[in-house]
Amino acid sequence: MLPNRITSPPYDDELIGGKFKPWLKWRDLNQDGQWEIVIGSYGINMYIGENAKDERLENHLWKTTVIKGASYVPVLTDSAEDEDTPRVLDEPPEYDGQIYEAKPRNLHEIRDRCIARHKRNINVLFDDWHVNKVTLKKLWRLKWHREWNTKIQERGMPAAWDEPTHWMFTYPDG
Repeated sequence: MLPNRITSPPYDDELIGGKFKPWLKWRDLNQDGQWEIVIGSYGINMYIGENAKDERLENHLWKTTVIKGASYVPVLTDSAEDEDTPRVLDEPPEYDGQIYEAKPRNLHEIRDRCIARHKRNINVLFDDWHVNKVTLKKLWRLKWHREWNTKIQERGMPAAWDEPTHWMFTYPDG
């Protein structure tokens, strides 16, 4: 049995979750040098915060939870990771359960959430604090960051799922 507080994580890697398995992270939650195991199956939309690290563009960050159109802004979702910054250019997974595990992050991170955990849906907590099931294709229609709607109109929806052989082909558009 692992202690719940240790002075350093036993390994560098964090365990990424999956369609039906939680993620596991080592975190110094109190910033006191004592590391704890954190386990979960939901992930936060990192654009909600104020921190522009990891190449997140400053103008994409909400920096508040008081947002016009809050009922379309995801805060927490079913996820194989604890935090993500989905991008308009993110492509859907090539198969059900494909999780993006490569470096650098910030590429195809929406795949961590595009998991058919509840049939063809995931649960989403929105910024107006309601919870709803969302079809997987609708993930690209949610307002992840401040400029999402403009950017997705410029780029268009992913075309990969229009192929009859793609696992999401028969999924509703949302």
